[in-house]
Amino acid sequence: MNFLRYIINLYIIFKCISTAFGQINKISPTCPAACNCLDETLMHCQHADLIRIPPTSTKTLTLDLRFNKIEIIPEGVLNHLHKLNI
Repeated sequence: MNFLRYIINLYIIFKCISTAFGQINKISPTCPAACNCLDETLMHCQHADLIRIPPTSTKTLTLDLRFNKIEIIPEGVLNHLHKLNI
């Protein structure tokens, strides 16, 4: 019985940690589902199979789109990002 309780507790701890870790990657409320955002200024969207640039906050400073399938960047799509680091 103690072993079963131990296993259940481990499972609960694992679920809490994995849920918390998942939420840490999504702190920014404007973060697209395919990306990880530490805050509104950092968007990491590598290896997300994106075919277009995702919506971004005007506060975005770093936008990492490496290893995606984006072939065309429409004119003006990044115009609102005045402080974007390239």
